[in-house]
Amino acid sequence: MWSFTGAMQSQLFGIPKNVWGLVAICAIDLLFVSSLSFVRDRMYTLFFGIHVISVTVFLLAVRRFSALFFFLQH
Repeated sequence: MWSFTGAMQSQLFGIPKNVWGLVAICAIDLLFVSSLSFVRDRMYTLFFGIHVISVTVFLLAVRRFSALFFFLQH
């Protein structure tokens, strides 16, 4: 099985475009969790800071992912 042989880990983390895709997904997940009403209402400063950082990381990751994706296609 691919999970026992370590193939999954080499597939996910061995290819740079996959790493940048995972970074983008993690940034959006953090953005989603910090957008929940109980976080936003109780810790607005944290909510705002996480949004600024997450959007920046997401945009950079998408830029790196797309550059690698289109570079590898040709």
